[in-house]
Amino acid sequence: MLQLSQDITSLRKHFLPLFFLFLAITLIYSNSLDGSFQFDDEQIEVRPNLHVTELSIKSLKGTLYWTPNSKRIYRPLPCLSLGLNYYFGRDNTFGYHVVNIIIHFICAIAVYVFLQTLLSIPGIRPAFAAKHRYEIAVIATFLFALHPIQTNVATYIIQRMTSMAALFYIASVTGYIGFRLQTLPESRKSNLRRYLNLSIAIICGLFSILSKENAAFLPITVLFADYLFFYNRCDEYEKRKLRRIYALSIFLLLAVLSYAGIKPLLTHMNGYGHREFSLIERLLTEPRIVFFYLYLLAIPSDSLLNLNHDFPISKSITDPLQTIFAILGIVFFVVLAHLLRKKYSLLSFVIVWYLGNLVIESTIIPLELIFEHRTYLPGVLIFFSISFGIVYVTKNVLKKDKAILLTSLLLILYGNGTYLRNVIFRTPISTWLDVVQKSPNLARAHVNLGKAYTDYGRYTDAKAEYEMALKLKPDFTEALINLSKLNMNNLGMQEKALTLAKKAMSLNPKGIYGPGDLGEAYSKVGDYEKAEHYYSLAVKRVSFHMPAINNLGIVRIRLGKIDEAIRTFQYGIRIDPTYENVHLNLAKLYSNEERFSDAVQTLGHYLAINMNSKRSRALLKTIKQKAELAKPVEE
Repeated sequence: MLQLSQDITSLRKHFLPLFFLFLAITLIYSNSLDGSFQFDDEQIEVRPNLHVTELSIKSLKGTLYWTPNSKRIYRPLPCLSLGLNYYFGRDNTFGYHVVNIIIHFICAIAVYVFLQTLLSIPGIRPAFAAKHRYEIAVIATFLFALHPIQTNVATYIIQRMTSMAALFYIASVTGYIGFRLQTLPESRKSNLRRYLNLSIAIICGLFSILSKENAAFLPITVLFADYLFFYNRCDEYEKRKLRRIYALSIFLLLAVLSYAGIKPLLTHMNGYGHREFSLIERLLTEPRIVFFYLYLLAIPSDSLLNLNHDFPISKSITDPLQTIFAILGIVFFVVLAHLLRKKYSLLSFVIVWYLGNLVIESTIIPLELIFEHRTYLPGVLIFFSISFGIVYVTKNVLKKDKAILLTSLLLILYGNGTYLRNVIFRTPISTWLDVVQKSPNLARAHVNLGKAYTDYGRYTDAKAEYEMALKLKPDFTEALINLSKLNMNNLGMQEKALTLAKKAMSLNPKGIYGPGDLGEAYSKVGDYEKAEHYYSLAVKRVSFHMPAINNLGIVRIRLGKIDEAIRTFQYGIRIDPTYENVHLNLAKLYSNEERFSDAVQTLGHYLAINMNSKRSRALLKTIKQKAELAKPVEE
C-alpha cells in the first residue's frame, strides 16, 4: 500500500507540470491556427508528391521522395506527415498548425524526460544539478516550450522537419543514457529495460536522421555522453574495453564518410556559386552568429527576433572586429569543455551539445548564414543552463516566494512574446513587413513582401518593393522575374516585361524557374514558338513545374499542336492530379474537339478528388449541355 501511494505521488509530481505545460502551449499557440503558409512552406504547394489524395501505399511512398520522378529520399518522416496533412485538409492550414503544435509539445515532454534521465546519472557534476533535477528539469522544459524563438519551428509549418528531428534526437540520447545506466554495477539489472532503452536509442536515432540531415551529429553526441558520464566510473579493464569501442565507432563513422566519398561534399561546395559569400567568409561569420544565437536564447528581444536576418558578413578576421573575438570565444569554450570534462562533466557536455549541434548547419555547407530555427535542438541545454542558474539563485540568494514570482514573470514574458510573434506570422504580408522593418537592406525581404502584396492584389505596393529590391541588389534575378510578371498583366507593358525576363535569364541562365517566366513573357507578346521553347526548357529542368506544364499545353494549342497539347496536359495530370488548371484545360480541349466523353471523364476524375470545385462543376455542366446540343437530331 505504501509503495502504491509513493507511485501515485511520483506520477502526480511529473504529471502536473506537464499538464500545465500543455495548457500553456495551447494558450500561447492558439492564435497561430489560422496562420497562412509562409516562405519555404511553398514546398507543400508546389511538390506534387506531397498532395496525397488516397491512403494507398503508392501515394504514401511517393511522399518520401524529393520530387515525383526523383529517386532521392528527402526527409521522409516529416514529408509523410505533410502528405497526410494534405490528405485530411488540403490547403487548409489549420490541421498543419495543430500537428506542429502537438509535435512541439511532445518534444517538450522529451526534453523533460531527457533532463530527468541525464541528471540521474550517478556522480554527475556539479552535484547541485543532480540534487535539484526535478526543479531544473521543470523550469528548463517550460523555458524551451514557451520561448518566442520557437515560433520559427512550431508556427512555421515546414520546420516541423526541425522539431521532428529534435524529438527523435533527444529520445535517442535519452534511450542511450537509460541503457548505460542499466549497465552500471550499482543498478538493478533488468535485461528487458536495458534492451528496450537500446532499441529506443537506435530506432529514434534512425528516425532523427530520416527527419533532417543535421541529426548526423548524433553518434558524436552519444560518444561524448558516454565518455563524459560513464568512462571515468569504470575500472582500468572496462576503460580499455571502452577505448576499443570508441575507436571502432570512430572508424565506422569514418568508413561511412569514406564510402560516401568526396563527391557529395564537392556538390555542396558548388552552392557557393550563387551565394553572396565565400567559404572563408562563411567560416569567419558563423562564430559571431553562434554567439548571436546565444544572446537570442538568453534575451529574446522582439526587435531582434526575425524570420530572415540581414547579418553582416565577416570579410576578414578583423572586419568587423567582433570576428576575432567570436573565434577566440569558440576556442575558449572548446578548451573549457576539455578542462571541465572530469570535474564538471555536465558543463562540458552543455558546451559540446550546443556547439556540436550547430556544426553541420554552421560551418562549410553553403546554406543561408543564419536562421533562428537552427537553435531548436542546440538550445535545449542552454535552457537547462538558464534553469540551473535560476534554481541556484533560488536556493542560495533569493527567498522562495520571490524566486517563484520572478520565474513566473519570466515565463509569462516568454509566453506573451510567443503569442505576439504568432500575430506577425499570421499572413505573408505581416511576416515580411516585420522582416523589412528589421532588415531594411535585405533585398530578399523586399521581394517576398512584394510577392505577398501581389497575391493580395496590391500591385502598386508590390511594384515598389520589387524596385527597392533591385535598388539594393541590381542583379537580383527573383526581383526581375517578379517585376516582369507584374508588367505582363498591364497593357502596353508586355515588352518591358519581356526585357526584364530576358535580363533575369541572362544573369542566371541555369536558374530553375527563369525559363518558365521567359516563356510566359513571350506568350504575352504572341511569340508562341519561343514561348513553347522556354516552357519546354522549364519542364525539362523541373519536371513538376505545374504552371509551366499547363502553359506549355496552352501554347501548343495556339500553335495548332493539338495532340502534343493533349499529351502535355495528360502528363501534368499524372504528375499532380490535384492541379485543377490542367484538368480544366484538357477538358476544354477535348470539348472543342468534340470528344465530350473524354472531357466529362477528365473533370470527373478531378471532382472525385475535389468535389467542391465550383469551376470544374460549372465547366462539366457546360460541356454536358454542349454534348446534348451536338447530338444528331433523330428523324
